[in-house]
Amino acid sequence: MPLLKLSIVLFSVLVSGLILSNDSLFGSNDGKPTIATTSGRMPIFANNPVNYKNRHADESGVMNVFISYGQSWRSQSQPVASPDLIKDESQVLAFAPKAKKTNALLPAISAPWVAEQYGDFEKLRWENTVAGSPANASGNIGNIAARTFAKLANVNKYSPVQVVDVGMAYPAYTWQQLQPGTPPWTVMLNAIRKVKAISNAKGKATRWLGVGWTHGIFSPADNFDYYEQLTEMVAAFDKLRLNDAGGGTPGPLHYFIDMYAGVSEMTVQAPNTLRQLDFATANAARIHLVNPRYPYQIAAGDNVHHTGMGYAQYGEVEGLAKYTTLVEGKNWEPLRIVSGKVAGSKILLTISAPMDGFGTPEIDVSQIERAPQFGFHVKGNGVEIPVKSVAFPDATTIALQLSSSASTSSSLEVSYAWYGPGAPFGTHVGVWGNIKRQGPPSVLF
Repeated sequence: MPLLKLSIVLFSVLVSGLILSNDSLFGSNDGKPTIATTSGRMPIFANNPVNYKNRHADESGVMNVFISYGQSWRSQSQPVASPDLIKDESQVLAFAPKAKKTNALLPAISAPWVAEQYGDFEKLRWENTVAGSPANASGNIGNIAARTFAKLANVNKYSPVQVVDVGMAYPAYTWQQLQPGTPPWTVMLNAIRKVKAISNAKGKATRWLGVGWTHGIFSPADNFDYYEQLTEMVAAFDKLRLNDAGGGTPGPLHYFIDMYAGVSEMTVQAPNTLRQLDFATANAARIHLVNPRYPYQIAAGDNVHHTGMGYAQYGEVEGLAKYTTLVEGKNWEPLRIVSGKVAGSKILLTISAPMDGFGTPEIDVSQIERAPQFGFHVKGNGVEIPVKSVAFPDATTIALQLSSSASTSSSLEVSYAWYGPGAPFGTHVGVWGNIKRQGPPSVLF
């Protein structure tokens, strides 16, 4: 079997405006204020009790913790049925909640939880993880990301790290339903206290690394600015100052968010997806937009939640983003269009430079079926101009060959993964594209 590789896909974009022939079509700063951050990035091994420059520093006295929060995608667990899963030997702990009024461990979409129903770390160790008991080979995004994080540290010859992901998520909840003062926020604070108590009882310092955030429901008719809600979310977690006391490593939290994918029946994206991208690029030191979710398969009979394999594939990319930013101290650069030029019947789109280990852009129809025009649409004066071909002249350029000149239009709209034909339930979302970059080898498959 060929070696499987991680991949990142191109983010959705919609740009419209007046056209200037042979000049920039778009590519400007939106002027939004940025969140105050510490200077530079902060690898987790940069401060005591460990040293980033010493890969063999003793990590046995530290429990690394991620918080997963948001809507149901963030904590939902589905079976991962694959004979290609690599046997997992890492020491990653799954800290999963019990659903209210039951003794069974259930996915996040069941009900709100109370902190008293959380179990012991060691007892829940193999629950909600990718590998372990053959009868319970399932995983949610946060646990898979934590497992990937630990595996990458091991593969790259760092001391073994202990990681736990604390996951809480609620069906279709908005930020207003999750913010400070709400029952879910209180549940999370109780869970944080319990994590600290368990770590202290085991003689370990608690290092809070970051928050994995998923918001799943947008609409083209939304009348709120998601940039502002993300600003509030980051400020609320920062205000907790989790690493300022209790033996934690001093340092700010990092935030890992994914671009909303949509539902099967949708045919147009929501503007707030672009506000996610604006927010992440304006605050790149600590806000990491990991990947869109549109290429990941949706569960049978569902129009929005993924299969176990879909969660595993996204979770592994999130784990790579966490390792890249927190351990290696490098930038996580979303695959995105940053500017564009029009030259007659050709449009040249400049995309972000590849990160280490990632290749040139390419068309992929193996993971998700071919989208019309691979996801690109061009409209001149409101009229669709067919895209005849998509090419990649170099690692940072996408060339769109149109059926006719775009320079004759007074206004132009260029989009990717913004319009789509819709899709049947149980397949994938209704708006998607096929442009991706392949990255390093998988550590799970």
